[in-house]
Amino acid sequence: MSAPDDIFKQGVKAYQSGDYQSAAQLFQTVIDEEPQSPEAWLNLGNAHFKLQTFAKAKTCFLKVLDLDPLEEKAYLNLGNVFYAMGLYRQAVYHWEVYLTMRPRHSDAWLNLALAYEAQDKMHDAVAAYVKYLRYVDKKSAKDLHLERHIQEAPELADPHVAHAEKMMGQGNLKAAQAAFQQVTSIAPMPPKFCKHYASVLYQLQAYTEAAHWYEEALRFQAKDVGALINLGVIYDKLSDPLQSLWAFSQALGLDPAAGKGKVKQRYDAIFSQVGPGLWDTVRARCQACMAEQDYGQAELLLERYMSVERRITEGVQAEVEILRSQLKTRKDPKRHLADQAYAAAEVCYEQGQYEKALAWYDRFMALMPTDEKAYDVRKRIRQINQVLSAVNQAPLEAESA
Repeated sequence: MSAPDDIFKQGVKAYQSGDYQSAAQLFQTVIDEEPQSPEAWLNLGNAHFKLQTFAKAKTCFLKVLDLDPLEEKAYLNLGNVFYAMGLYRQAVYHWEVYLTMRPRHSDAWLNLALAYEAQDKMHDAVAAYVKYLRYVDKKSAKDLHLERHIQEAPELADPHVAHAEKMMGQGNLKAAQAAFQQVTSIAPMPPKFCKHYASVLYQLQAYTEAAHWYEEALRFQAKDVGALINLGVIYDKLSDPLQSLWAFSQALGLDPAAGKGKVKQRYDAIFSQVGPGLWDTVRARCQACMAEQDYGQAELLLERYMSVERRITEGVQAEVEILRSQLKTRKDPKRHLADQAYAAAEVCYEQGQYEKALAWYDRFMALMPTDEKAYDVRKRIRQINQVLSAVNQAPLEAESA
């Protein structure tokens, strides 16, 4: 047995005994010898997580994904790291990727629910809690209490909703805010009241929170022109021209009459100020989000930029596609690798490189055996095998005298 294997076993033994500092040192020694070992990086990340050196743990788990984009545990553990660091959006993103690979993992659904709840996204949190309760092996008393709470929560929240509405009517915004906060601590906010809560927060000049609740309102009623206009105004106040332009443009698209008033004027004014350099700003923000592994936010920014920009040059389009490809890798690594394999297979097939094409098609099938392309790929594999078989069985030509 090689020295790195021996040291790795010592690291595992130290980790299992709770000596995480020694384990980290031993796994680092293995990596110094074998820097391309995903298993060593994964275990080093686990040790750093136990030591609560979360930045180092994050680096380790990201290195695992660089070496093996399909390593499930790295996504799960990255979610744990980001949650521990209070970076809930990043935690959600990585747990969601993990759950595409292991959709019946109950603890991951529970973690996802907690991360959504920490962001005041109770609709998503409840959906994740329901999945957790569906897949948990044996329900504890705590689980049964959670199940009852989910069933009873809307009824328990109703009096607080009514009180919040009453306080709004009386102009008592602080009391309305407190009542809405009580609702969100009990149950998902009823969709039609998300906008009301946002209005209260806006009047209290809590613009960041107001933006969140207008965004929530638009999830349920995407064509609410009033909510879009208010959101555009808020993002303008928050000095976020891209988001402001997006909200105003959506409103203008839904209500042509808005194009004759202040909304169109403000949209044009913002665009004239930031339009020429908008892509540079968006690109920098996307790259910053990706550096922080906040892939969901980067994806949102790209989508909104593409819906706002009036004329996209070929150069910008190419940069957008590069960023999209990078995000696709993180969001669905198996799909991304399968798409790469399929594209490579098609090129090899067209060029008559049948053995290489066969290898790439086999790679695609290993990743996506039930994909809608699978039938055509199987058919192509049979064709290639028939061609290769015919070539191998062809008689040799007689040598000339």
